[in-house]
Amino acid sequence: MQRVGGLALLPQVLHQFGAALPVVLDECGLPTDALDDPEKRIPFAKVGELLHRAAVHSDCDHLGLVLGQRLGFDTLGLLGEAARCAPTVGEALRAIAEHQRLHTRGCLIFLRVDGVQATFGYSVYSPATTGVEHIHDSIAVWMINAIRALTQPSWLPDRIQLARGRPPSIARYRRMLSARLEFDGDCTALVFDRAVLDLRPPDADPVRFERLESRVVEQVRRSVLDELRRALRVEMINGGAMNDRVSRTLALHRRTLHRQLRQQDTSFRQVLDEVRYDAARYLLRVTDMPLLQVATSLGYGDVTAFTRAFRRWSGASPGRFRHDAATPS
Repeated sequence: MQRVGGLALLPQVLHQFGAALPVVLDECGLPTDALDDPEKRIPFAKVGELLHRAAVHSDCDHLGLVLGQRLGFDTLGLLGEAARCAPTVGEALRAIAEHQRLHTRGCLIFLRVDGVQATFGYSVYSPATTGVEHIHDSIAVWMINAIRALTQPSWLPDRIQLARGRPPSIARYRRMLSARLEFDGDCTALVFDRAVLDLRPPDADPVRFERLESRVVEQVRRSVLDELRRALRVEMINGGAMNDRVSRTLALHRRTLHRQLRQQDTSFRQVLDEVRYDAARYLLRVTDMPLLQVATSLGYGDVTAFTRAFRRWSGASPGRFRHDAATPS
């Protein structure tokens, strides 16, 4: 399930374009009061469909960007309140990445530091594709808004990667995102100077931050399967998916992790395959990423190994799957 959060602002966007929310909700099979309260929950699979139908009814193919402009820390509720008063920008982004599962388990947010660069990114678990490009568009703008609130209104990343295909026209993207754009990524991410992470936000209050984060932690329900899926996807994005490294990320000994997985009638290999299969279907459907790049992003050394695995999962080759997904039914 997905916390409504910023989707509560969708009625304002639809009104801006003269479209009616009740019609959109009805087409998605959602009740008329589904977006009335940011703390309500809707199925994650409905989020993309909701944005897709909203884009159709508003005749706005960049609806995700428009919605994203309205999103800020307040849409994160208690987590946003905590992040805003973090002692540093890095601590704020780390808290969001660590506790975002309080809002949804259909996606993940991560923070990575490589040398002089930092990456604040977002990835969807679900292979479902309806409207997912609008989700990524809105999140990209939201991430910019979040770091601007922690630094200065004119802040921009060095580049923005979007986990979606290149739209027919990118003029609005260039104007609304105002940074170097890269499409067909394996995740949506902002890349910027790591020195930004050490900056002190204007509302920094370490004592209040610690108190609010403790309240957030109390609300987050954890499970080894959810934690493993998240760790595996982050490791893939980071360039690997090694058993020992994931175990360290989960703060579990390798044997302990495998024992807990056996107790849930699964295994590390099975969960890894599931995460890879979901990610593969997403990338094949939504991006034009070359097969070699898809294979590499999932931790395979070559296309042959990836193709063999994908046939085992789906009964079809990656190329055939991509072709069929692009063919109107």
